[in-house]
Amino acid sequence: MIERDYDLSSLEEGAYLQFRHSVSAEAAGLRRVAFDDDGQHVVLAAESASAVSGFDQLLSHLHKGQRRLREKVLASVEGTTTATAPIDDQLLEHGGCSELAPGLMGLSGLTLRLYRFFESRFSDLARSYDATEQLFPVVVPNAVLEEIGYFGHFPQHVTFCCTFPEDLGVLDSIASSVSQADGRLRETSFDQLERPQAVLSPAVCIPCYRGFAGRRLGEGVPEAVTMQNTVVRFEGARSRSLSRLWNFTVRDLVFLGESDALTRLRREIADWAIGLCEELDL
Repeated sequence: MIERDYDLSSLEEGAYLQFRHSVSAEAAGLRRVAFDDDGQHVVLAAESASAVSGFDQLLSHLHKGQRRLREKVLASVEGTTTATAPIDDQLLEHGGCSELAPGLMGLSGLTLRLYRFFESRFSDLARSYDATEQLFPVVVPNAVLEEIGYFGHFPQHVTFCCTFPEDLGVLDSIASSVSQADGRLRETSFDQLERPQAVLSPAVCIPCYRGFAGRRLGEGVPEAVTMQNTVVRFEGARSRSLSRLWNFTVRDLVFLGESDALTRLRREIADWAIGLCEELDL
């Protein structure tokens, strides 16, 4: 048996969670997974070196990809009250939300009203900057993400769109097998899926940048655009109730212009966000 001991103490939070997710995803191929009490060391054991070699490469990649940034707190706010019980559990119990699957939640009642409240406040913020409203499909061609290098930075978050071929014989065969399996897709049906040409957008602003490619912006006030849409960002084993979703809604406010003006606007938006937290005692 091959055994490896990994020290995770130098990984930043995002890289650490990615390593743990990878261990969870590959657990079936491992004979032993043992984290220490603080989770900073893990021993992995498998029948062959190839089963654990991927973790050697992953840990090396995560260390190389980390950006060492000095923490700088520009502002902070703390509410006067804190929750005394798991909020998500209460919402599920009282019907404020319903779980279709990990990371996929439906909202209703007061939870939906709260969602609409924030939706309205963020929309008002965008209007205060005279931002041009835009709307894009949730389905985005692979090429759009390739243009901005998304696959090279966050491949773990991508959800591809797959379709069956436009072949009547194949479609009839799939429909027939589903009928014989009480409405369930057989494993063999997935072999018929075509190579995906598109993804479900992992960030609402991604499609907007194509519209500015090759354009020269005017001097003075930065250009502002805003868009709200569904975002689909796969979180794997980290998906848990409302705190980290696979499918959620985002409103983006995008400014394009000179550096000094953008720095000022970023400060304004940060101050607005802090003010909202203070108003709501968050």
